[in-house]
Amino acid sequence: MDGLDQQQAPLWQALQNMAHQPQAAFYTPGHRRGRGLPASFLEGLGDGFACLDLPELPALDNLFAPTSVIQSAQCLAAEAFGAEHTWFLVNGSTAGVIAAIVATCGPGEQIILPRNSHVSVISGLILAGASPVFVPPEYDLRRGIVYGLTPGRSQPPWRPTPRQRQFCWSTPPMKAFVVISARSQLSLIAMIFPC
Repeated sequence: MDGLDQQQAPLWQALQNMAHQPQAAFYTPGHRRGRGLPASFLEGLGDGFACLDLPELPALDNLFAPTSVIQSAQCLAAEAFGAEHTWFLVNGSTAGVIAAIVATCGPGEQIILPRNSHVSVISGLILAGASPVFVPPEYDLRRGIVYGLTPGRSQPPWRPTPRQRQFCWSTPPMKAFVVISARSQLSLIAMIFPC
C-alpha cells in the first residue's frame, strides 16, 4: 500500500465517467440523473450533482465487497490516514459505530463510555450483548458545554479486566468516534465524520 499516488481519485473519476454516459437510468434513484427533480431544487443546488447520484453500478464497484474503484479509493484513504484499512460508510455514521462496537465487544463484556454517548453506541451494545460502564464526561460550567472524555478524565476507568475490555469515546457533536479494544492486543478503531 505504500507509495500510492495520492493525486488519484478513482471513485470520483468513475462517478464522473458514469455520469456522462448516455444511457437510460432504469435504476435508483428515481430522479433519473436529475431529470425528475424540480427545477427550483436544481437551481438551488446546481444540476451537476444530480448526475453523480448513482447506485452501485458495475463500473462503480460494490461497497460491501469492493474489487475496483472503491477498493482503490479505500486503499488511498488508508494510506493518507496512516491506517491499516479504511472502509467507507454511507447514510450516516450509525452503521459504522455499531459495526465498531460489535467487532470489539462480545456478549457479557463491558465497554467504558462517556455518559453522553450517542444513541448508536447504545444500539451497538444491545446488538453485541455487551453492557456499558458509564463515566461522567467533562462539563464546562462557565460555558455550559458538555465535552467528551479527556485523557486525564479517562485514565482512572481504563484498567482492562476480563469483562471491561473496551473503551469508547466520541468527540461532540459526533465528529469522531474511537473504540480501543484490548481483545487480543490493544487495537484502535477510529472513524472521522465530515463536518
